[in-house]
Amino acid sequence: MIFESPRLIARRFEPRDLEAFAAIRSHPDVARYQSWENFDAAAAAEFYAWVKDRNPGDSGWFQFALEHKETGAFVGDCGLKIVESDARLAQIGYTVARQFWSRGYATEAIGALTRAGSVLAESGLGKSVRF
Repeated sequence: MIFESPRLIARRFEPRDLEAFAAIRSHPDVARYQSWENFDAAAAAEFYAWVKDRNPGDSGWFQFALEHKETGAFVGDCGLKIVESDARLAQIGYTVARQFWSRGYATEAIGALTRAGSVLAESGLGKSVRF
């Protein structure tokens, strides 16, 4: 676990996530708000190969898998991108499965991510982790 909220656990992606991840990203209602048109099992495998060795705070994007605490369901993902020209700045993005829309999961995940980053920064660890 990297951080958590009342209903979610944010963690590293695992191979068990890939089928649900591809299903979420290939859903037309989800994809229309993102930068991709098609997302299949091969794209999910390619994504996993890219993200599995990355760490929060690395330059560029890091994606967290979002898991429902009670059910273990894959809810979606949340991304953090440290701005290369100024490590004090970051972009945050998220993708949530259609069946979880309008329930506050994205808001909850983003809030937990920003609180986790603030705690690390205040502790002095943020300088090395930059998260």
